[in-house]
Amino acid sequence: MSEFRLDIRSDIKEVTKKLSRIQKKQIPFASALALTRTAEDVRTDLYRTMLKIFDAPVAYTVPKNIKQPKNKGSLYLVPADKRKKRMTSEVFVKNLSFGKGTPALNFLNPHIEGGTRRAKASEKALSAKGLRGGKFLTPSTRSPYGHVSLNRSGNVTKGNMNKILSGLHSIRGMSGNWESRQKSTYFAMPKKGGDGFTGIWERKGKRLKKLFNIVDTPIYKKRFHFYRIGEASAMKHFKRNFQKSLNHALATAR
Repeated sequence: MSEFRLDIRSDIKEVTKKLSRIQKKQIPFASALALTRTAEDVRTDLYRTMLKIFDAPVAYTVPKNIKQPKNKGSLYLVPADKRKKRMTSEVFVKNLSFGKGTPALNFLNPHIEGGTRRAKASEKALSAKGLRGGKFLTPSTRSPYGHVSLNRSGNVTKGNMNKILSGLHSIRGMSGNWESRQKSTYFAMPKKGGDGFTGIWERKGKRLKKLFNIVDTPIYKKRFHFYRIGEASAMKHFKRNFQKSLNHALATAR
């Protein structure tokens, strides 16, 4: 899996060639400020694109305030810093979860690169219970029989997933004696004819709820063009940001 990171660097020869020697002293400060402001614009444009291509993304993916998200959302920003001699700013997809669910890189990567996604821990655990290789789980959000509970990030909580996994009878051999396990809290529903399973279900008394679909390996098309959008945004915003930053630097110079 790649790490998606966009470096935004300054190219200010045209803008600064007519400046005086005194004015040019403010260039490092103005450049760092412009780079950071441009990275903020890039992040906003990337989030704006996500809102168009994803169906009602949760705040964990796209924050409510896309212009001032602070540390929320799936993108992280590293500002330029003149004092640290870091004259680049960066926008990248978060590759750590900080204890709050799946890292954003895991679920955005297939939409950026295309292809398949990695198996989740729950899918690997189900393999030990007999789930055939190449099978994946998707939350059953459109079933008339209800759906699995999701948190504000749009994910099944680890605690709920562990409860389902621990209560699920082994899938291997389910079709042979499924009738004898009608009282199970969680079970895999076999397909007609007994060749595989349609999903993971929960039984509460006489009530059934479908929690997950069991599907073949999903294939994703590239639809989130991270670099193309980011680079176009940086080219669009940097010159204006640098001019504003330079004006500010000159006005406040001592």
